[in-house]
Amino acid sequence: MLTTLQQAKKLKELGYGLTFTAFRYEESTGDVYNSYDPLIQCQNGDLFIKAPSIHEALEWFREVKGIESGVLPSYYQCRSNTSVFYIFHWFCVEKNKKIEVNKSTFNYSTHSLAESALLDEVMKYVERSRIFPKIETLRITKKSKLE
Repeated sequence: MLTTLQQAKKLKELGYGLTFTAFRYEESTGDVYNSYDPLIQCQNGDLFIKAPSIHEALEWFREVKGIESGVLPSYYQCRSNTSVFYIFHWFCVEKNKKIEVNKSTFNYSTHSLAESALLDEVMKYVERSRIFPKIETLRITKKSKLE
């Protein structure tokens, strides 16, 4: 499942670093395009925002930012009726100490909904804690190239 346009915008603000995604959003309309679409190839890339899958975004937080997360199935049984639902949890580890743990307070009817809610919560945490400053462009002067 792809991130929503709002999630894609927030990921961009947080410095999402995957160089290639299969899809992109046109920022002004929210339309989704395949990254190989000639429209994207011919136009200014600034008009489009990377549209990673939720899995790719969560993997980026895990592999690059150190935030572990997951969606778990669970069930509720009442007499002869069993209901399946999904919950999520995530945590952040720094120097082998658990520093932040969070889990869903709501049961989701599908894995995809729980995964999307998980991504929202992880992004809120990152933004709130300011643990990942925006990426600044590295400017190399001619003098520093020579040294």
